Amino acid sequence: MDELRLRARRASTTVTVTVAGDLDVATKPELVVFLAGVLLAGDQRMVLNLGGVTFIDASGAGALVGFWKLARQQDTALVLVDSADCVLRLLAITGLDLLFVLA
Repeated sequence: MDELRLRARRASTTVTVTVAGDLDVATKPELVVFLAGVLLAGDQRMVLNLGGVTFIDASGAGALVGFWKLARQQDTALVLVDSADCVLRLLAITGLDLLFVLA
């Protein structure tokens, strides 16, 4: 099990959140609280760098979908970048790759 590591960096109206470690049922609450707190700052664009994700399960994917909905309600554009292979595989299998903007 890889500990979840989260970091946010702002530049102008964009915030980049770097996520590393496991995204699963055990780390979902930490991810949700962190992302919600970052979203409250009111940035126009949020970039989630998922390159350091080592594992993701349905719970982690559910957290991303929930956050996508919240960002949309806040009129914040959400982009997933540098996603790890495990993330891309899960998104493709579930059809969520059609929901998210992937760069």
